[in-house]
Amino acid sequence: MGLQSQISADLVTAMKAKDTITLKVLRVLKGEIQRGEQSSNGKIELSDVDIVKLVKKSIDGIIETGGDQLEVAVLEKYMPSQMTLDDMYFQFSLLRQLKGYNSPKDMGKIMAHFSENYAGQYDGKVLSQMVKDLLTNTDSIV
Repeated sequence: MGLQSQISADLVTAMKAKDTITLKVLRVLKGEIQRGEQSSNGKIELSDVDIVKLVKKSIDGIIETGGDQLEVAVLEKYMPSQMTLDDMYFQFSLLRQLKGYNSPKDMGKIMAHFSENYAGQYDGKVLSQMVKDLLTNTDSIV
């Protein structure tokens, strides 16, 4: 079941259960998805990666405005599990060995790889700092 189908099913469940917080949050999210599907060439289908980006944006918006933690909890169900620092380091090390990325000039390629393959599963600021540190301090790279 795709993420959009899961959100629709959870919306129906929230209606039946009269769960007003979940219902409100999912209606807003569904509206954001529908707006995202509109393009100048007509309606497009959003991928799960695109929906995860919308969910992340919604979570950030709620946190910025000091919104309810229950609303954040509803949305976090649709986020993929987050990579640990060890996971990020392991994937970076594999990528480095396979592609030979050793220079700070390769940082964009590394970040692009993570973005394409692990969207929504890592904190970009943390990964960026880790990669920058590891590429500029070659003594610490295994």
